[in-house]
Amino acid sequence: MKTTTARIAETYALLDRAKCDRMETAERVAFVRGMQPLRKIAEEFEQTRRDAVKRLRPEGFDKAEKLIADFNAMPAEERGVAVASAEMQAALKANAEYVAAVNDCIADEAEREVESPQGTVSEETFGRLMESNPEWTIGQAMLVRDLLCNQED
Repeated sequence: MKTTTARIAETYALLDRAKCDRMETAERVAFVRGMQPLRKIAEEFEQTRRDAVKRLRPEGFDKAEKLIADFNAMPAEERGVAVASAEMQAALKANAEYVAAVNDCIADEAEREVESPQGTVSEETFGRLMESNPEWTIGQAMLVRDLLCNQED
């Protein structure tokens, strides 16, 4: 099954935080085995993203970044006045342009098709993985199932 590097990176990040307390030892081993091929692809993609973030960071962006952080920390009722200021508008515009530039830079790598690893986790193991992670959304569970169980219904 073909997939994209971005999808593998997203799945790996989710699995890296996953709990596996309802799984047997052998199932945990299979789970880790299933993650191994994902890790290399995810780490390479993350390095590409970090390089783009560093290389494309605008001069003097620290000030805009601080303004945005302060804005995000404000109570909602204060944000209306703050967002209207010219300084905040410039910071938001600089941030949007920076994010767009990074996304454009990594788009080809994010959408690069790679062969998904062969499914190494059984449906039963996947079920116990889901039981261990009740906070997962249906979309997150489907993402994991598609890659680790090599199923796409």
